Amino acid sequence: MGKGAGGAKDWPDHDLYAVCDRDHKALHAKKWSFRVTDGMVELLAPGDDQWVIGRRGLVLSEEEVCVNCHHWRKDHSITKDETSWLCFHDGCLCEAFAVDNLLLSDIALSEAWAKADSTAVTALQQQCEIADALRQRYSHTTHKWYERAAEILGEQGKHVHWRRVYERCDLMALFGPTEEHPKGRWEAMEKLGMTVALAITRLPAEARPAALELALDMNAEFKPAKEISAAIKGDIAESAKETCVCGEGEGCGHEHRRKGA
Repeated sequence: MGKGAGGAKDWPDHDLYAVCDRDHKALHAKKWSFRVTDGMVELLAPGDDQWVIGRRGLVLSEEEVCVNCHHWRKDHSITKDETSWLCFHDGCLCEAFAVDNLLLSDIALSEAWAKADSTAVTALQQQCEIADALRQRYSHTTHKWYERAAEILGEQGKHVHWRRVYERCDLMALFGPTEEHPKGRWEAMEKLGMTVALAITRLPAEARPAALELALDMNAEFKPAKEISAAIKGDIAESAKETCVCGEGEGCGHEHRRKGA
């Protein structure tokens, strides 16, 4: 309730609190008393001494709220390792901060989603650059350099399959820096998503640039990833039929000798 609806005078008009229909009607009928404590809507029935949290009585916030203690992040102090937050709110026994997404507003959730997307793309770009560095370091001395690279990465962290290393190198070749795009085309990879990006890397190297442009055009038309991947594979299949090394064209029966086979 804002101050115009009977709320406290120091509440701004835009402070609104979401409660379920049943509690909403009960509030208007004066069957409940209403207060907000530590970010939660609490209700008190006439004659009762115990305040209870409304079934859907949540205060939506632009600020992250701890799922353990329901205090805001500003009530927490970051630890030295910068990996967790300790609550210093009076009387709180919470040992670590964990975000309660249910208490975030739609705007805050949208911003968190965009941040996660950006973080994921940045992390993937870093993996591509690392995989490419390992390729350059070992490919001229080791035949199966990708297996060696996966072994090195696994020794220092969690297990990494060599196919993942190979995929990252293919993505680096497709979206990494070139003369035409000195900073790379990582935004294009973000737009297409991993399903389409990996589908392009599975094509013959010489066919990938054209497939990338086709994918971006279809993406701009809001085509789904499944349709884009199917279109890419279809175009390449037709191209392979026309470029059989025997020169006889489609129907020659030399599938194993087609370009990219």
